[in-house]
Amino acid sequence: MRYPNVPITALTATATIAVKFDIAKHLALKEVVFFQSSFNRPNLVYEIKDKSKVKNQVDDILQIIKEKFWNKSGIIYCLSR
Repeated sequence: MRYPNVPITALTATATIAVKFDIAKHLALKEVVFFQSSFNRPNLVYEIKDKSKVKNQVDDILQIIKEKFWNKSGIIYCLSR
């Protein structure tokens, strides 16, 4: 391993326990700790935007992030790049 003292985080939303162990093995992770929670997360906010109604999608999304979610983390899922 090139950087043995650097912590590694591996994230997955859908892997089975067998796949999780396989990932840990292939990444040569030691002292692995698994965290799992329900998909029902009251602290998450879901919004769906109709792309046909958004002139400049990227600017609109960035504006929403600035106004509602400043200094918070998040994930934006898109149908394509």
